[in-house]
Amino acid sequence: MIVSALSSLTAIALLATSPADGTETLWRGFLWPVKTERSFELNLGQFPTLDACRRTAMIRILASGWADGADWECGLNCRPRDFPAGSWHCDDRRQ
Repeated sequence: MIVSALSSLTAIALLATSPADGTETLWRGFLWPVKTERSFELNLGQFPTLDACRRTAMIRILASGWADGADWECGLNCRPRDFPAGSWHCDDRRQ
C-alpha cells in the first residue's frame, strides 16, 4: 500500500514537471576549470532540472578546489553541433 502510494506520488511529480506538449526537458552541465580558458570543457552530463544541474556544478567545483577560477553553465535541451566538433547548441544557457 505504501509503495503503491509512493509510486503514484512519484509519477504525479514527474508529470507535473514535464512540459504540456510531452517533449522532454533536459539540462546539460558544462564546467570550465579555468574561467578564461574555454577550450577545456568538462561535460557534467544531463539533469532533469536546472537546480540539479546547478548543484552538481557547484559540488564538482568545490570538491576539485576550483572555487576561485572555475566557471560553469547549464544548457537546456542541448544537441551536439557538427562544427566545431565537440560543441553544443542549447535552447537556453543559464548559471
